[in-house]
Amino acid sequence: MGTVRRSRSGGLATCGSLICFAYLALQPLAAPAAVGITVAVDSVTGAGWSADGIELRILPGDGSGDIAASVRVERLRLPEPVGELRDVTLRCDTVAIATAAAGYRCERGRALARRSPLDPEAFSLAASYRPADGRLILELPDLPWQGMTLRVSAQLADDGWTAAVEGADLDAATVYGALAATASMTSTATTVPELEIAAGTAGFRLRARGEDGGAIRIDSRITLRDLSLANTSGSLAAEGLDVTLEAQARMPEPGGRLDYTATLTADAGEAYVEPAYFNLSASPLTLASTGGLDLAGGPVRIDSFLLDHRDVLAASGEAVLRRGEEPAVARADVEIADAVFPGVYTTYLQGFLTGTPLAKLETRGRVSGRVRLDDGGVAALDLALDDLHADDADGRLAIYGARGRIAWDVAPDAAPVSSRLVWDGGFVYDAGFGAGTAAFSSTPDRITLQETLRVPVLDGALVVETFAASGLSGDEPAVEFDARLEPVSLAGITTALGWPALPGKLSGELPLLSVSEGAVTLGGSLVARVFDGTARISELRIEQPFGANRRTSAEVALDNLDLALVTDVFTFGRITGRLDGAIRGLEMLQGRPVAFDARFYTPADDDSPHRISRRALSNISEIAGSGTAALSAGFLGLFEEFRYDSLGIRCVLEGDICSMSGVQPAQQGYYLVKGSGLPRIDVIGHSRQVNWPRLVAQITEALKSREVSTSPQSEERR
Repeated sequence: MGTVRRSRSGGLATCGSLICFAYLALQPLAAPAAVGITVAVDSVTGAGWSADGIELRILPGDGSGDIAASVRVERLRLPEPVGELRDVTLRCDTVAIATAAAGYRCERGRALARRSPLDPEAFSLAASYRPADGRLILELPDLPWQGMTLRVSAQLADDGWTAAVEGADLDAATVYGALAATASMTSTATTVPELEIAAGTAGFRLRARGEDGGAIRIDSRITLRDLSLANTSGSLAAEGLDVTLEAQARMPEPGGRLDYTATLTADAGEAYVEPAYFNLSASPLTLASTGGLDLAGGPVRIDSFLLDHRDVLAASGEAVLRRGEEPAVARADVEIADAVFPGVYTTYLQGFLTGTPLAKLETRGRVSGRVRLDDGGVAALDLALDDLHADDADGRLAIYGARGRIAWDVAPDAAPVSSRLVWDGGFVYDAGFGAGTAAFSSTPDRITLQETLRVPVLDGALVVETFAASGLSGDEPAVEFDARLEPVSLAGITTALGWPALPGKLSGELPLLSVSEGAVTLGGSLVARVFDGTARISELRIEQPFGANRRTSAEVALDNLDLALVTDVFTFGRITGRLDGAIRGLEMLQGRPVAFDARFYTPADDDSPHRISRRALSNISEIAGSGTAALSAGFLGLFEEFRYDSLGIRCVLEGDICSMSGVQPAQQGYYLVKGSGLPRIDVIGHSRQVNWPRLVAQITEALKSREVSTSPQSEERR
């Protein structure tokens, strides 16, 4: 066998010359002789590729004019994502050599790269070289890579190169791992999130073309079917997802900007991208965008995007996204053509509102307009509401038929903008309200009511004269307003609360009612004309008014109530006379009292008739644990009512225990009712410590009862 050595080479033409030289050298040899030739080349360099340590062996063929050849390359450098291959062996059982212009063709080729990103498995290839235009063409129909089998083709020439890679019905987890490895080879600044892919198949087609200066143009299509995945933090998850991505990109030399155009279509499955939830089977999504990113680092710039989320959201705009372990929106301008409720609420908004009073709303209606985001927060908005309804599933609040314009801009130099909101009605807890119109003016740090707001409440109204919300750009926004409550029938309020209908009216001034640090504070008093007397609520403060731990504190005063009217309403048993009272230090958690000092008593100057029915005495005795048998025994059973001097009760609540006392101390216990005249009946309480929930249950039962109980009280009240 002959041997030829060359020190260096200058491109594809040299490769062809070597093959041609070897072919000519074999022509004089006798056909039967088992002879051949070996050519060694230190290195060969072409456009975007190079090879070192080349050994070419050529053997005579079978007499048809063809030859066989094998090539061993110590190190072969190809464009990314293939990169560097070592210990590469190529063999062609048939090398067809035509004319110099037609070139050379390798048929029935096999190749193996033992140390490379490729799997160490032999694969088929076909190749041809045309000296006329210096073009090398490769076909690899079964290239092994990262556990997959791909179809690869490439053309390399002195003026550039093209390559295509295709894969079908591939394991999605394997594909993702391969892409992550490729990304790390392409750019050290590129971070790929860790994902656990439980199921799914993938297919892709990638076509690339090298340009002068090292730039690469890429045209790709990726399909994912029945994909299920999650990340370690739980902020990303999908199940049964079908996605198609088509993208074109131009990748410059390292350190430059990659420009892209992409269209993403998702039309099956479910996905959670914190905090948004997508039911893509019900509402398919298409997102088209153009933009770019710096491969050496820096943000992703979306020059334009167009979102079509069926029956949910149609929007367009531009954005800048921060990359890294925690990607975020650095800036975005969004034009909302149509946001459809409930779809936009359940998909995009509900996750943001978790833990707030707006977390469980039933919604409908539409919104359009513009929103600007800076550093992940709202910097400006101008929205048009169209028949928007929002109803809290927990019954805390609702608004119906909202429409109008809401605008706000936090830019320091922004001019004041006006908003106008109209609604048909709604409720706060069980208190319903009617139609109204609110006109506002806003600056970056303040929202002000422009005209008096009147909101119908039952048969009265809440009239807001002034309103101001300030500190909106800080951590502690505050709200203050001055309002008055036009008389509202207590019957409507108490019926809505599920209580017996009470006579009278509720009205009052609400000066300096403020909202700060999540608490509502009433600077004035609410006054109710009720039972021919007055009830006054002052120092009202509600913390977390719509939260899970709503806490209320207040001072309550009752003045000169007519007991006849009170007892007629509650069917407790008739009592005449007047009643004063006070509830000091009232504290309630989610509507349940946890602390107070309550006292109800006959006023010292009350000169009205004091009469108490046998039924009322019986109910008071039951509550006090004094027994009721005596009221039905002997001649006392002939009387339906009795005279009394005074009555009263005091309860100091701490936790679930009420410390009890009455009008005045008795020899053993305390007077709840101090009788007068003949026959005289006193009701004396003996328990100083009473279990509050049990006491409430007994009072409730007494209010429901219409017959006098004659069974003695036997249960200890603790």
